[in-house]
Amino acid sequence: MSKSDPGLHQADRLTERQRQVLVCIAKGMTNSEIAARLHLSQRSVEREIASARRALKAKNREVMLLLAFDRRVITSEDLQVHAESHKNDEHCDCAGGAKRRTDRQR
Repeated sequence: MSKSDPGLHQADRLTERQRQVLVCIAKGMTNSEIAARLHLSQRSVEREIASARRALKAKNREVMLLLAFDRRVITSEDLQVHAESHKNDEHCDCAGGAKRRTDRQR
């Protein structure tokens, strides 16, 4: 991908919050889980996703994630850092969370 690619330029404009939302999506979280994790309303999460999709010029959620990884907006290291930073966070659904979703559902 060349530096002149307009999609690359737009991807550089993603906010930190949009990046956080993309990492949560990559972890398999639903919009309501993302809202709880990031202390946002579900509508705010939907707006962040829509903005990120427009910036990445993605047709849907799956393509948005593929483009985000392809353009290095998020990386596998982001996913590891997310898991490591929440090892003791009982509200986190990621692999590093102290409680798993199944534990909370019991």
